[in-house]
Amino acid sequence: MREEDDWSSKRLKEIMSLGSLQATKMRDVALKTKDVIKLTSGEPNFVTPSHIREAAKKALDEGNTFYTPTSGIPEFREAIADKIEEDFGVQVDPESEVMATPGAIEGIFLAIMCTVNPGEEVLIPEPGYVGYAPCVKFAGGNPISVPLDEERGFELKPSEIEDRITEKTKMIILNSPSNPTGMVIDLKNLKVIAEIAKKHDLLVLSDEAYEKMVYDDARHYSIFALPEMRNRTIMVGSFSKTYAMTGWRIGYLVAEKSLVQNMLKIQGSIVLCTNGVVQKAAVAALKGPQDSIAAMVKEFDKRRHFIVDGLNSIDGFSCQLPKGAFFVFPNITEFGLDSAKMTQFLIEEAKVAVYPGIAYGNLGEGHIRLTYAASIKDIETALQRIEVSVKKLR
Repeated sequence: MREEDDWSSKRLKEIMSLGSLQATKMRDVALKTKDVIKLTSGEPNFVTPSHIREAAKKALDEGNTFYTPTSGIPEFREAIADKIEEDFGVQVDPESEVMATPGAIEGIFLAIMCTVNPGEEVLIPEPGYVGYAPCVKFAGGNPISVPLDEERGFELKPSEIEDRITEKTKMIILNSPSNPTGMVIDLKNLKVIAEIAKKHDLLVLSDEAYEKMVYDDARHYSIFALPEMRNRTIMVGSFSKTYAMTGWRIGYLVAEKSLVQNMLKIQGSIVLCTNGVVQKAAVAALKGPQDSIAAMVKEFDKRRHFIVDGLNSIDGFSCQLPKGAFFVFPNITEFGLDSAKMTQFLIEEAKVAVYPGIAYGNLGEGHIRLTYAASIKDIETALQRIEVSVKKLR
């Protein structure tokens, strides 16, 4: 009889060695520990707006319980096309250039699996979202880290991208606003990145899950909308953050039609289609009142300043003010612990759960990620606990 681990594929074992496992491990520890304040979750602590929930109930009552087209119901794809034109001034064909996905994460997986060949390289800004590198590895590709400039608010410098391009480079992944740093790519740099992609004939995967979560003078721009970029860009969108719909699992992809057709082939083989009731709810989200977004972002902005000010008042932390999303990524190097040990310490000593920076790539080491998509009360209590506990490390 095989040992239990012998059933695992070599591919899985290689992927399981990535730093993202640290986040999974810490999450499991936090769930088992009593009285822990969880500043880990990448989801708004708001209930989905009532008109969206009502649309789902109506869809159920009307009997929308059957398979849907693999690309999504026409009403959903048309609503996405309208959104793209309204937000970015670009027209897309809802029939051939838009598809529904059961969450943006699956969209990222599809985009990489249908384009990246074994041995090809994918450039990933780092620290970056935990899901990118595993998807590249699943496709047989090689993730290549592009360092962000912490001293400049984790800015992504186009020169750092170009310096890492080789004959094997196939794709650049962009995530703006960014998880975990809150970095937002400005229009000037985005235009330079677009020129680099055209110069070297590269694809761009643009993860825009946090598009509405921007603050102060920051603005979200999509590289998809820049000249000559729509045919080499795969846009990944999500309803999870914008409409507080994390548990609904609904996202979308927008790309040139041949890319969409290829992604549909994979989607048809693994999930067949996206939940029809949820698509109806997503249409209501796009077509209905949008005031909940502004209210949510206003509240996040308040919490953003509160948590950054609080962390910077604790001796040993150095925290940048993020321009987008709802995470902070403070530097912890003065404490003398690596990020995994610091995370373990905070769970055990402060009863506060955070994620280790190593989960977001090797360049995330020396940091931890905290979310401010939690109540002010929880954030305040967490900061008080952290301040007391870290005195033991000084």
